[in-house]
Parts: sequence; C-alpha cells; structure tokens
Amino acid sequence: MSSFLELPGELRNHIYTKLVATNRSASKKLAFLLTCRQVHQEAWRIAWEATTFEINQLHPP
Repeated sequence: MSSFLELPGELRNHIYTKLVATNRSASKKLAFLLTCRQVHQEAWRIAWEATTFEINQLHPP
C-alpha cells in the first residue's frame, strides 16, 4: 500500500497548493491541515499564505 507521505516533498507541496487554490470557505480549505502532524508541519505556511480571511463586525460601532 502506498502512502501520501511517501511521495516526494515537491509533489506533496504541489498538491497542498492545489488544495488551497479552491473557492471553498477557509475552514473547508484548511481542514486537510488536521489530518496529521507531518501534513500540518509541511503545509501550514502554504495554506495560510494562499487563504484570504474575511472578518465581519458583529456589532458595528
């Protein structure tokens, strides 16, 4: 059986980049970071740099 983590790091980085390039919400887009520690360590910077967050005020001044 083959494992995602056995793929070359360059290929995994390309896959991470494709995952965060989707039009999904940030929470869905970043969910893969919770799969395991190694994926999180490898991909968090790619994911956060490619994600735009929208913050709305609940109670405007």
